[in-house]
Amino acid sequence: MYQSVDADAAPLLVNNGGNSPKRLDGAKLMAPMTSAEASMTWFEINWLAPIWVAQVLFRELRTVIPSLIVC
Repeated sequence: MYQSVDADAAPLLVNNGGNSPKRLDGAKLMAPMTSAEASMTWFEINWLAPIWVAQVLFRELRTVIPSLIVC
């Protein structure tokens, strides 16, 4: 577990491992078999959500010292 030594640090974990439409048996759906609704959900989760998080936290993110921790 990571612990900051800086009292002003704001720990943030973003896990965008990716999401894709799947069949009931768990197999991935290809584009021709994917509904527009499922495609839009995938797009919002994988492309827009990280941008929305950054927009919400923009002011806070500008004030902290960035660091990258790879586990």
